[in-house]
Amino acid sequence: RARSAIAQYGLHSQLTQQIIRFIFTTDLLIPADSLQVANVGYLDTIPSATARSAGVDLETALDTTLQDTVVHLVDSNAQGPLGHNLSALLLGRSSTSRLGIFVLPEVIDADYEGTIKIMVYTLTPPVFIPKGSRIAQLVPFKPCVPQLGIAERGHGGFGSTRSPQVYLSMEIAKAKPECEIIMIARNGQRTQTKMLIDTGADVTIISESQWPRTWPTVLAPSGIFGIGGSQSTRVS
Repeated sequence: RARSAIAQYGLHSQLTQQIIRFIFTTDLLIPADSLQVANVGYLDTIPSATARSAGVDLETALDTTLQDTVVHLVDSNAQGPLGHNLSALLLGRSSTSRLGIFVLPEVIDADYEGTIKIMVYTLTPPVFIPKGSRIAQLVPFKPCVPQLGIAERGHGGFGSTRSPQVYLSMEIAKAKPECEIIMIARNGQRTQTKMLIDTGADVTIISESQWPRTWPTVLAPSGIFGIGGSQSTRVS
C-alpha cells in the first residue's frame, strides 16, 4: 500500500506520510525497512526492457510536433524523485536518431521532484512525436560527490539553482541585436554608445572601451565566450 501511495500521490503527500508514520508506530517493520520504503521513487514503478538492461525507457506524456530546428522540452511520463538516492543520465535511445529525432543528454539529480523533461530537436522539421513514444531512457547511477550542498533541488530544473546566465545565439553578420543608449553620469556627462539588447536575464552588455573610466566595476566570475575564445568580463 505504501508503494502504491508513493507512485500515485508522491513521496511527500499526506497519505504517504500517514502510512509511513503508521509503520513506525505499530512496529510492523523495523526502522531500516521503513526507511527503504520512504526511498521508493519512480524507478520502482517501471521495469526495464530486459533482465540486464542498463536503464529504463521514458515515454512522452503528450503529442508533440517539432516545427523548427530549435531545442524543445517535452514532458515525459516520469516524475522525480527516482528513489533510493539514485541519480540518472537521460539519454536518447539508439532507435530515436534513425527517426530524425535527437535527444540531448541530461543529468537527473536524486533530489529532483518535478516532471522529467526530455530535450529534443530535429534537423528535418516538421516531425510528429505521438504520446507514449519511447524516445529516451534513464540510466541510473549512485552519486558520489564528496562535499554536498545544503540546498534541495525540489521541482527546480534547467539552471534554477544558479544565477541567470546569458547565452546569445545569432548569425555571424553585420546585423546584431543592438540599440543606441545614452549613459548619464552623476556630473551630467553624457555618453552615447551601442549595447546588446537585454536577453531576458536582466543583463545588458556594453563594450569596455565605451564604458566611462570613472564608473566603478569589478571582475565577473565568468567571461564571455565566443568564436575567438573567452574574454575577461567586468560587472557594474
